[in-house]
Amino acid sequence: MFKYLILIILLSSLFLISCDKEIPKEYVIQFGGEWTDTPKSIKIDSQNNIYILGVISGDKEDDPYHIFLSKYNIYGEKVWIKKWSFEDRRQYYFRNFYLEIDKKDNIYISIGSSYYNSEGRIKSSSRLFRKFKPNGEEILTKKIEYNESRYLYDNITFNSENNIISIENNKINTINDSLELLSSKEYNKPENYDNHHITFNNDNMFIFGRIRNPKGKSVGIYYDKYDKDGILKNEYEYFLNSPYDQSGVFIKKLLFDKNNNLYLIGSSDGDYDGNTNGGGSCDEDDHRAPCNDFIITKFDSLGNKLWSTQFGDGGDQSYNGAVLYDENIYILGTEDNEYKYQPDLHLFKLNLNGEVLLKKIIEAPRDAGLAYSDKGTDMTVDDKGNLYILGYTDGSMTGKKRTDEDYDIFFMKLDSSKLKAD
Repeated sequence: MFKYLILIILLSSLFLISCDKEIPKEYVIQFGGEWTDTPKSIKIDSQNNIYILGVISGDKEDDPYHIFLSKYNIYGEKVWIKKWSFEDRRQYYFRNFYLEIDKKDNIYISIGSSYYNSEGRIKSSSRLFRKFKPNGEEILTKKIEYNESRYLYDNITFNSENNIISIENNKINTINDSLELLSSKEYNKPENYDNHHITFNNDNMFIFGRIRNPKGKSVGIYYDKYDKDGILKNEYEYFLNSPYDQSGVFIKKLLFDKNNNLYLIGSSDGDYDGNTNGGGSCDEDDHRAPCNDFIITKFDSLGNKLWSTQFGDGGDQSYNGAVLYDENIYILGTEDNEYKYQPDLHLFKLNLNGEVLLKKIIEAPRDAGLAYSDKGTDMTVDDKGNLYILGYTDGSMTGKKRTDEDYDIFFMKLDSSKLKAD
């Protein structure tokens, strides 16, 4: 009886200690290998655990880089990490990496690659799927081959039935949670409409991407809306009218508010939709040519355009870092102006009328005049409005001294209470 009493007291003490552990409001974590490391995606599950997908360098010249998937808990502590080697890097070019989490908190990664022949041309493409349980156990692996000479730009997502939806070579594929192909439907778009991405809102499917001119420049953007029966309900196209050959417009994300209004997020280095690009020059030969600015266009649930805006400091690239939470839009970008020696991260907060409420610069400390580059790649938000930012730097976001000059990966948690407008 006495032994059981002691055991109960010990377990109770451990429980009290664990309950007293405080969840940090903010933190920064930085890690990397021997050479340049590349972050790809960050996602959060229903328990506010963080998952990161990327490429990390090793310490062997014959096997220098690995794909990795890592999990961190709500305290910012690493729970597990999985690594695996690339296939033959001389023949494969890994074009895209996507990370998604389903309703059961299973983790899916998708990696698209292209196979080159001896002449350096793309011979075929493939997509590798891997599925993991929350504890890190790998459940399934499947590789799908495509005998077409195209890059795989396209993302994966989930519909309301928890099936994977993806676009491969102008076909909309539905894949179940066992990674079995259920259906494949034609998505009839001209060849110069590409970089397709898919997202869902209330059983409606939205496909968006870019429109290229004959020179390959992204001169237009589009989105299509389909209902649950696959019927086209709305479509939108915009073409950039710019005198500069290098100008381009990109769409990176679609966001939805509680009223099902749609927000198109992207960037443009020309004047967008009646707005003016006020950024400085990014072109070495033509100093009149402007840099990128962020763009947002708002549509109502019927597809009617309500307003558009363009803002930034020049050289702003939005990548995938955009979220909507509590009637506010947050956009993460990098001031990537070639005339700026130390690019840094910009975080903008806007209301749903497109007004900028807050701008926050995120950068590694500039020590002894050294020029560090900080770039953002992705962002997500938890159920309390805290932001999680993923990026890479050749400086030190943590303030610790570094002995190398290659890029490390970092991610940080930003307290929602500190993201309020002044």
